[in-house]
Amino acid sequence: PKDCDVRVTVVGDAVFACRIDSQHAARTEVDWRVDPDLCRYSVLDLPEWARDACREIVRQAGLHYGAIDLVLSAGGEFVFLENNPGGQYLWLEIDTGLPITEALIGHFQSLM
Repeated sequence: PKDCDVRVTVVGDAVFACRIDSQHAARTEVDWRVDPDLCRYSVLDLPEWARDACREIVRQAGLHYGAIDLVLSAGGEFVFLENNPGGQYLWLEIDTGLPITEALIGHFQSLM
């Protein structure tokens, strides 16, 4: 059983975590992507070890960006699902105020 889903967006060394409350609607209990409009989104303070692990997943893949999906179990355990190197993020920025676009611009400007 899961408490919620988690989307972690990694941009270079910056890590943005979002809690996806998906368990209150039957349509999104298993997969929140079935109907993301039914979910609620909020900023999640990810433990340092989890932030480091997400950065490392992106780094090891040779990427500058990753959209990592996790599940937070009812027992408080994080379970890795996938890293999508082209995953969307804008709706999370709009709903939570996370400055992901600003981080992307800054990161890629620093590479020039």
